[in-house]
Amino acid sequence: MKKVKEACMDKDQRKYAGYWQLGLLIWSIVMLLILFLPGSEVPNPKIFLVPQIDKVVHFIVFLILSILAFKGIESACYSIQGCRHKREGVLTFMTLGLLLLFAGLSEVIQEMWIPGRGGDLWDFVADSCGIIAGIIVWRYCLRIAS
Repeated sequence: MKKVKEACMDKDQRKYAGYWQLGLLIWSIVMLLILFLPGSEVPNPKIFLVPQIDKVVHFIVFLILSILAFKGIESACYSIQGCRHKREGVLTFMTLGLLLLFAGLSEVIQEMWIPGRGGDLWDFVADSCGIIAGIIVWRYCLRIAS
């Protein structure tokens, strides 16, 4: 198995590490506001004339969340552990688990507690596909950077 080249964060990487974490925080807040809007406040997806456009939106929203989460957590690990070897597989697995848990819980919360909204298995599938696509993008970027 090819080992990814590890290096300490240089000055520019440290400078931008906080931006990834801030981006994750802001995107998470925006997502929570959108995901938990009452059904009467959500625009009707049929006005876009594209079938299942809401699934595309779910995919994109969770793709962005996934990339921001992986980059934010990666930069946090660097700042906490310095130059020590980070366990890339453990980081990937734990972040994947947390994101999938969040995606599933958001559908349950919509079904049970948000007026006019319902949980949808296909929304969860679109969320999961976005998360996995985010992992692929993140891992690809790691390979390019090394």
